[in-house]
Amino acid sequence: MAAEETEASWQYENTCEAEYASKVEFCSISDQRAAKDANSESRQCVAGPECYVVSEVDALEEERRRLVLRLQELEDAEREGDELEVKLGQARDEGAFLKTALGDLYQLVADRNAVLEKVCSEHSALRSTLEESQQQARLAQDEANELASERDETHSRCRQEHEELQNAEVRMQDAEGAMEREHQETQSKVVEASRQRDTAHELVTKLNDNITSNLQQRLKGLEDENKHLQGKISFLEGDCDKISAENTELEQTIEEVKKKPNCVIS
Repeated sequence: MAAEETEASWQYENTCEAEYASKVEFCSISDQRAAKDANSESRQCVAGPECYVVSEVDALEEERRRLVLRLQELEDAEREGDELEVKLGQARDEGAFLKTALGDLYQLVADRNAVLEKVCSEHSALRSTLEESQQQARLAQDEANELASERDETHSRCRQEHEELQNAEVRMQDAEGAMEREHQETQSKVVEASRQRDTAHELVTKLNDNITSNLQQRLKGLEDENKHLQGKISFLEGDCDKISAENTELEQTIEEVKKKPNCVIS
């Protein structure tokens, strides 16, 4: 940045010197023309010494006026150079200020990009967590389906056993008149089978209730966690959109600053 400012100052000084030299050259050409005119007039006045003296005095007077005009032009050029030097100093100060502002903007953009990357990383982590939760929910649902299938199979076996028991009771009733003793033994078996059936049915009912309650609790917990993660993801997506919009505005501001005149950007 300092090297560019030095180069700009050097170019400005060269431009001022070139303008000054052109003005001096113009004045010198005017003086040379005046001298030639004076010499031509002096050649025309060779008729007498008085005419020569008058012509020389006129030429000197003309040269004095031209020198006064030349001095005035040089003073004007010097004042113009001072004004240009002041403007150059102001341009340097403005360039330094714009450089500082641009550096702050670059830093702000870098900070915003860092925040955006962090938010995107958190968003990816939350999305991964959500996918894991959904996978766990699917596994739990599969497990619930398997348990429900086992429950249905158990009910089917119970119904089958109940039907078999009913058939046995029918057979026992048919054989009751023939053999009382066999009937009593069969009745004992019926009572025992009924007790086992009730016990099995009670166990199946309790198992079914426990499994259903546990699965409902797990599913409710997973649904609550899923809703929480969805809300957090929506919030982070809104924050990402806001940061992206601010980043776009900052980039447009940088482009506008670059387009300003007398702006030196390293």
